[in-house]
Amino acid sequence: MEKKIAYLATPYSHDDPEVREERFRIVNEVAGDLIQKGEMVFSPISQCHPIAKAKELPMDWEYWLEFDKAFLECCCKLYVLRIDGWKESSGVQAEIKIAKELNIPIEYIDYDESNEIDEIDEIDEIETPEVEEWHETDTWEAKIFVGLKRGYEGAISDIETCKSYVQGYVNELGWGVTITPTTFVYTGGREDGAIVGIIQYPRFRTNIGILEQQTIDLAKCLKKEFKQERLSIVFPDRTIMLGEK
Repeated sequence: MEKKIAYLATPYSHDDPEVREERFRIVNEVAGDLIQKGEMVFSPISQCHPIAKAKELPMDWEYWLEFDKAFLECCCKLYVLRIDGWKESSGVQAEIKIAKELNIPIEYIDYDESNEIDEIDEIDEIETPEVEEWHETDTWEAKIFVGLKRGYEGAISDIETCKSYVQGYVNELGWGVTITPTTFVYTGGREDGAIVGIIQYPRFRTNIGILEQQTIDLAKCLKKEFKQERLSIVFPDRTIMLGEK
């Protein structure tokens, strides 16, 4: 089926909420003008801005990356609205890069307040600055501390066995973790173990509640796999010990 929808990219993210509101207003004007001219237009800011406000969702490009990319892949054309901030916008530059990778034609729109859409440049070779990839989010991390001795008297697994088990888990989840060898030293003995680290990955942000539950689920699997009586999970605000009932 032929693709007929055009994607309208515009700068949006800004520390000043008034700037975000003004950019929202302008892109709505431009989207409306294009629709009046007979275009079928998807404007992600027009859709996502009110949703983000209503549900208090993040406003940055990293949070919406996969959402917007899915729509862009379905479009026949990318319009880039050249208003203040478009060259510096990591979102706009990423959308241009994705469009070029998918061989989607790119057209650039200049907007004038009095004349509305001032000019559309039907070119896709325009020189745009190389923007260093930059993703930022609030810091969040968790650590799972697991011993590798199976039970009290069982065999001791090596760190590679732990890595292989966790690899299978994250492959299914589409996740990423770190694994660091450690040694637990306690009264009367010691035991080899591993620290499994999880962070809030800036490029693909996840709801903190979901991250915490995924961390607990992985800890439960490790506890069962390595026959541990108990293990600990350290979150930013608390520590949990999973033990036998």
